[in-house]
Amino acid sequence: MHYEIISNIASLKKQTKMKKSVIILSMLFIAMTGSAQKNELINAAIEMKGIDPLRLAMSIAQKADGVDDMKKKVVKAKEQIDLCQSKQKESGALTKAKDLGKMHYYTGLVYMSYPMFAEGDEAIKKDVEANEDAYAKLGPESFKASLAASNYYEEEITAMMGQMRAMAINGGVKLFQDKDFDNAYLAFTSSVEAYDVLGKQDTVAMYYAGLSADNLDAYDNALKYYGMAAALKYGGDSRTHQLMVKVATRKNGGNPSAETFKIIQEGRALYAGDLNLILEEFNYFYKTGDAVKAQNSLQEAVKADPENPVLHFNIGATFDEMSTAAHKEGKHEDAAQFVSKSADAYKKAIALDASYMDAYFNLGALYYNEAAELNNIANKIEDAALYEAEKAKADEMFKAAVPQLAKAHELAPEDITTLKILKNIYIQIDDTAKFKEANDKLKALGQ
Repeated sequence: MHYEIISNIASLKKQTKMKKSVIILSMLFIAMTGSAQKNELINAAIEMKGIDPLRLAMSIAQKADGVDDMKKKVVKAKEQIDLCQSKQKESGALTKAKDLGKMHYYTGLVYMSYPMFAEGDEAIKKDVEANEDAYAKLGPESFKASLAASNYYEEEITAMMGQMRAMAINGGVKLFQDKDFDNAYLAFTSSVEAYDVLGKQDTVAMYYAGLSADNLDAYDNALKYYGMAAALKYGGDSRTHQLMVKVATRKNGGNPSAETFKIIQEGRALYAGDLNLILEEFNYFYKTGDAVKAQNSLQEAVKADPENPVLHFNIGATFDEMSTAAHKEGKHEDAAQFVSKSADAYKKAIALDASYMDAYFNLGALYYNEAAELNNIANKIEDAALYEAEKAKADEMFKAAVPQLAKAHELAPEDITTLKILKNIYIQIDDTAKFKEANDKLKALGQ
């Protein structure tokens, strides 16, 4: 037993030594890896020495001397920085803030520079096209990562991004004025990215990136950048949200959509009493057939602009539709209430604008349609007295329609629909002379 215990202790000591050896070897391996990784980082830095992405862009554009040499350096730097990044992902050997900041800084420099050579080098072009999205993000994201890790390169990054933003925004404006919306979009989005690296928000570039994409019918890009500007209250009013509603509507073939409604609601959350957004909300509910909610939106709009005859006209129109729907459902008493509210709204519109032809026409048509409904109801009544009472209501409605439609005809003498309705009413109320007059006018208009 005593021997076995001693033997086990000896075994434990051997295992402990083995574990210590493994740990030491691991530490040595990490140290060696870190050293090699630093060498690759140093190599990348050496290759990128003296290469400024903004100056490089100008040199390439001007086909200046030395561009081929710079390309060779950037390609070598990319190979080294890619190795450095790959090893960092595997081992995490670089732990010091300064080293991490340096790695990300040179990654940013490399990936801002490397894609510039795509047009003159087929191999680079294929590589960039195959990794377009990843490479586009690596530049700005690496600079952000560098600043997050260390402030060692803050001065260089701040200066570079400031210059890049100035060049991009100014270039974007010129391109936009020249109607080169494709390149204007790229310039403005570059400006947004440059400011984002510095933790700033370039609302001007966001808005014009959206406007450039809007001109290209690139709906998703337009909505993305308009949305960024709108969320930050660019311009201090609802105009950007209004543009987004128009883009979303075009995107959906002119029809309302959940995306459109979401934009309207986001806008209204920022600008609760904004008349334009209230009307967009009304249009959405109206087009989706929700007359009740459309009516609620209009009532809110009237509070914001009570002297607007168009708003009162639309209130009348929605109550008009609600009365038609109620009749179809057999809810004739509800329909009568909606007719009354519709008439009041049309009259208010006329009171605010005495030359509002559509308001006169709609009020007359409202009475005419209600009279036709009352006639239909009367024809189903078997009791003679009740029939006569309902028929009398219908006749009164027909007569009420006449002055409204006559005024509409006065304001628009060649409107054929108005004359046809008047002609039908004159038949209903047995006014032969007026019937002949309307009929003659229709003949003169080729009807």
